[in-house]
Amino acid sequence: MAAQESLPSVKDRGAFREQFDAALKKARPGSTSAFLLVGVSGLSGKAGTLLGSAKIQAALKAAWQGITSALEGSGQVARTGTMMFAVLMPEAEPMFAKVAAGEMLNRVGASLKAETPGTPAELHAGAAFHPVDGADTDALYEAARNALRAARRQPPGTV
Repeated sequence: MAAQESLPSVKDRGAFREQFDAALKKARPGSTSAFLLVGVSGLSGKAGTLLGSAKIQAALKAAWQGITSALEGSGQVARTGTMMFAVLMPEAEPMFAKVAAGEMLNRVGASLKAETPGTPAELHAGAAFHPVDGADTDALYEAARNALRAARRQPPGTV
């Protein structure tokens, strides 16, 4: 089930963790689930000052809508930081998840460019897989965060 359309608060991390853990428990035994962290960069600092907070919020909402539409009802999304989103794709094999993540980054990038033309917004994603990289949301978050750090050393759009 895709998450609601409104942009969630980063303050509700406990609910996000409970929701993701519950989804992992519902997954078919022996299946793999993908956990992605999608990071948006380039909208802060000088670019952010030029854009103003209203434009940044519009860009983040566009990113949120791009992620939820790319999931097409097959996952959950939570905003976990100012410009970071966690995505859970239950029962998604690694190759499918990486292809889906690439498509998601393309859609989100198009949404951001429409909202903030001419800004240097960049998207990257880090992927972790349950149960290989972790048994719960906290472990998967940490593994995906490490993968996101590695992806940020690559060209934008890298998963």
